Amino acid sequence: MTYDAVVFDLLTALLDSWTLWNDVAGSPEDGMRWRRRYLEITYGCGAYRPYETLVREAARDVGLPGSLGGGLERRWGELAPWPEAPGVLAKLPVPLAVATNCSIRLGRQAADRVGVPFKTVTTAESVGFYKPRPEPYQAVLAALGTAPERTLFVAGSASDVPGAKAVGMPVYWHNRVGLPPRDDTRPDYLEPMVPTQRGRRRVAEAGQFKPEEHRFGPTHWFEDMTVGQKFYINSRTQTEAMFAAFQLASGDNHPIHYDREYCKARGHRDLLAHGLQVAIQGAAGAGIFPHVIGDSLIGFLEQSSRFLKPVYCGDTLYPMLEVSELKPGRTTGVMVMKLTIHNQKGELVCDGEHKYLVKKRPH
Repeated sequence: MTYDAVVFDLLTALLDSWTLWNDVAGSPEDGMRWRRRYLEITYGCGAYRPYETLVREAARDVGLPGSLGGGLERRWGELAPWPEAPGVLAKLPVPLAVATNCSIRLGRQAADRVGVPFKTVTTAESVGFYKPRPEPYQAVLAALGTAPERTLFVAGSASDVPGAKAVGMPVYWHNRVGLPPRDDTRPDYLEPMVPTQRGRRRVAEAGQFKPEEHRFGPTHWFEDMTVGQKFYINSRTQTEAMFAAFQLASGDNHPIHYDREYCKARGHRDLLAHGLQVAIQGAAGAGIFPHVIGDSLIGFLEQSSRFLKPVYCGDTLYPMLEVSELKPGRTTGVMVMKLTIHNQKGELVCDGEHKYLVKKRPH
């Protein structure tokens, strides 16, 4: 399929703003924390508030000086396009446009840094709303005079995928830094580069089924993970069927776990869950963690558990894994995850630790 126009997200899809943020913050780790918080604030903002204010708020929220916002603004002219971007855009035979979560002044300055002409540069300030609200996408379509289904949107940030799709635009996600998806909305195509001729051809072919694309999202590497990152696991009620399945899988046959009358005679209100039956509710594969890191996962190294309160048949358990430590190596790193499992009363019934070996980003 060919398109009548192409609209780009500016600060992530076309420009390497990550390097500038990291440099202003003083380290890649602080820059990533600052930028991720900024994205959270911006995409939850809705109606426009001054872009510069949100940048300062994000810095303070992650424990950095709010003055970093002014430092970023003073160095705004250092923004540089991704290496392939100017050449790719210069060869596109259709009108080009930008829709950016930025102020009018900074948006125009940033667009000039790409080095190619745009028919229109639509900013959050000019529209009065931040993406992924529909208004910015609708405004850029109106300025171009093109139908949404005939206008390709090249996203850089995760929230642009559901935002542009919601107004009917096909989406190519240029996920340069390996951001996790915001929800279950899938782009029409995903690549870590601005769409080259090969990439544009593959966008057109995206309607064809490809088994290798039938996955949660792009691979995230050891460097993409942060301490404090949480991975919730779906809650589960411990039914009799689950007790029976654990007995079959484990070979355990002690009556304290499978004989209700035996349990009651010893002061238990129902079947008592085996500790390992409780611990396996924290299996990472029951949540999104292994799908987020994808091919970077090498293996599950070890685990420990403490059983703090009894769990009975009929109880509902709420497991969660949280990154508690990151131990970098030369080409890999060890992710230490804190495990917590609560019951329906909010009581902590089990805690522990998991360790995973994860690849670093290949160079």
